[in-house]
Amino acid sequence: LELKRLVDAIPDDVLNRPNSIGAWSGKDLLAHLANWEEEGIAIIERLDDGDPEQWPEKTNGSFDAWNEEHVAPWRARSLAEVNEYLQDAHFSLMDLAERSRNAKPEIVLPVTSEHYDKHLDDFRQLIPKEKR
Repeated sequence: LELKRLVDAIPDDVLNRPNSIGAWSGKDLLAHLANWEEEGIAIIERLDDGDPEQWPEKTNGSFDAWNEEHVAPWRARSLAEVNEYLQDAHFSLMDLAERSRNAKPEIVLPVTSEHYDKHLDDFRQLIPKEKR
């Protein structure tokens, strides 16, 4: 809810502005959050299929490369499409979390609330001063 309130307070033109959060736009960061929720879904589904838990590798820059590779296709999409992607990914993950015996907090929390917390300040800095 806090993430949604923050994003709703940011004008679309600001969310679309390139390089406003490092090399990313606010829209890129929204896609990034959705990518990780989808990864949480994939991890749980693999566990449901009897495969081992497997997260993207975090070594030697591969983590950054994974993030960029998954955000890049969303740059050509509209902000509305990216917002819908995040909403759909979130609700799909929550649905799976309710149904799957493998949807452990150690999988769901890092890709949702813990991940949001890491980026809340990124979104806060995009809110125009008059709306803070």
